[in-house]
Amino acid sequence: MSLNLDGLLIALLALELRQNLDFDSDDDSSEVRTLYHQTSPEAAEAILRSQKMNRGSDGLAGGGIYFAETKADTYRKARNHGVILKADVTVGNAKEIDRNGQDNSYWNLKRQGYDSVTIPRHNGREWVVYNHAQVKNIRRA
Repeated sequence: MSLNLDGLLIALLALELRQNLDFDSDDDSSEVRTLYHQTSPEAAEAILRSQKMNRGSDGLAGGGIYFAETKADTYRKARNHGVILKADVTVGNAKEIDRNGQDNSYWNLKRQGYDSVTIPRHNGREWVVYNHAQVKNIRRA
């Protein structure tokens, strides 16, 4: 039995693209938190114009959109500095992981019944979402 790798790749890409259609950000039972994200001035302007944050390619909890609970915490967590943004983030049912991290993806979390990841750290709790539809009302902090 041979695998059709092109077909498999197309199917995986289609699943990844569907993620934005599967997240119900209007679910009244989902917890929404005001969280903070620091980035470069150029990236901040693009985010503010588009009202969309894209996932990073890696991080402690995998490629996601990372947030801190306070403005001060963003200085210790951000890879890029310059502008602090504030957003309403639908964290929903959050999976707590330890600081050693785990390989997470949107689909793995959804299969386990989670919408996001939270990481308790000595310098403040981090929150990670994997779907830009979970991030609303992005503004300067």
